[in-house]
Amino acid sequence: MVEYFKVPEACPECSTSLVREGKFISCPNPKCVAKAISILDEWCTVLEVKDIGLERIRLMYDAGIIQEPKDFYIARAEEIAPLEKMGMKSAEKILKQFESKKVTMVQFLAGINIDDISIKMAEKIVGAGFDTLDKLLSATAEDIAAIDGMGPAKTEQYINGMGLRLEIIENLILAGVEITSPAAAASDKLAGLSFCLTGTMSRKRPEIEKDIKANGGSIKGVSAGLDFLVCGQEAGAKLDKATKLGIKILSEKELEEMNE
Repeated sequence: MVEYFKVPEACPECSTSLVREGKFISCPNPKCVAKAISILDEWCTVLEVKDIGLERIRLMYDAGIIQEPKDFYIARAEEIAPLEKMGMKSAEKILKQFESKKVTMVQFLAGINIDDISIKMAEKIVGAGFDTLDKLLSATAEDIAAIDGMGPAKTEQYINGMGLRLEIIENLILAGVEITSPAAAASDKLAGLSFCLTGTMSRKRPEIEKDIKANGGSIKGVSAGLDFLVCGQEAGAKLDKATKLGIKILSEKELEEMNE
């Protein structure tokens, strides 16, 4: 007799009743231990912290030493060293990596581990002009939805996620974490202008977007606030939408001329 996998009804970590979201089930408890550990793990992953992993993070969490990202900046090696398979040398090596307290805006946004906001998505959000903490916190759903790649579901995840992480964000700042400014643009030729790319280009799209941002421009989705839609071959729905909104259409060559 075939036994089918039984979908769990409660979170195995905190026993909260699970909820179904499309094809997925998830724990709605914002204080779930598994979620807390996931945030700690993502913070370390984004900052490329070495000699740490889920096992060690769990040991530090269960010992009450590391409960949220800010604790990495205030913990003492003497607290961590007695933990299983740790020792003073390992504890000091881990904590030393948090001494600078400097992170980029992209690292900060990706590191707080909002659902669906990967480091690539964080780069798009910051590249769209949300390059300070104040701008991120004050962004509306409409602002975020206008960013290329952010649909309704991701926008909702972002708005809800930022709300749930306000205390984590505040505590990181109070712990002395400094968010460094993005590199200055190479020029201001495109300053204050927003662009969206569609269709097949002669170069890879990330390279073109990099050039736009290097000259002061930003990347956004097709919305009423967009300045230019840059079209390559086989442009589709974005072109139709931009035309209806009265957005100016550029060819790749015209964009290059603006960058010269």
